[in-house]
Amino acid sequence: MVARPPAGTIPETPGSYQFKDRDGRVIYVGKAGNLRQRLSNYFQDPRNLHPRTAQMVATAVSVEWIEVRNEVEALMLEYSLINQHRPRFNVRLCDDKSYPFMAVTLDEQFPRALVMRGRKRKGTRYFGPYAHAYAIRDTLDLLLRSFPIRTCSPSKFNEHQRLGRPCLLFHIEKCSGPCVGEIDEAAYRVLVDELCAFLDGDTDDIVRRLEDEMAAAAKGGGWTGSIAKGLNALIAPEAPAPVVAAAAGGAKNAGMGTQIELLKAKLADPALNTTAKAAVLQAIRKL
Repeated sequence: MVARPPAGTIPETPGSYQFKDRDGRVIYVGKAGNLRQRLSNYFQDPRNLHPRTAQMVATAVSVEWIEVRNEVEALMLEYSLINQHRPRFNVRLCDDKSYPFMAVTLDEQFPRALVMRGRKRKGTRYFGPYAHAYAIRDTLDLLLRSFPIRTCSPSKFNEHQRLGRPCLLFHIEKCSGPCVGEIDEAAYRVLVDELCAFLDGDTDDIVRRLEDEMAAAAKGGGWTGSIAKGLNALIAPEAPAPVVAAAAGGAKNAGMGTQIELLKAKLADPALNTTAKAAVLQAIRKL
């Protein structure tokens, strides 16, 4: 049976904890807003525990934990560790169908991006999971400026194709208008591939393309933009606040080339989540 850790050694911070058996295998993963408070629940009279929990505590020989900054990160870490170790005492989250993902339907003629839950479908690429569906929608809203692929349902697409008129998203430059032939299939697939590459963390080619577009625009009539305003307006709530301050403060009075380099450095930061990267990409486009 697992022994209670020495008093005062368990932190009062958010995090994920892992119970291990005598062979070092992870048999249970959990999360907590307060690790000390949560773990103390396991070290009480086993008769007061749920039978499955009591069996897990009896099987475990050690417990470890990983501290994180907040409960959202604890939730995501728990999910990641459960999928990595497949602990036999975890029921919830193993193949959980309730977590939201950003999905791209690659099996359609003109793939669309959307929030998806439930069983994964063949022919669809999934990115995530995310803690909240609104985080996906906020991220996607940022990305559509750079990768204007459709987000509409098949029925909506077919309706506008029949009418010969695009929807509002085309007019606000968040869709390239495949339903009315404003973009051919080959060019549309390039946008889809670039979006998937960006979500996979491959940003170099995309930033290089935007640099070329901005250089061409600068030759034609100059450029304007405020890095501080752009980042503060576009960074989602879950994005790290220091990213905003550092990027805005470092690039505020710089020339376009320097601003691009500063933002590229932020884009390469492995600590940035997808939403923050999308916001930095949007800031580059605003130069």
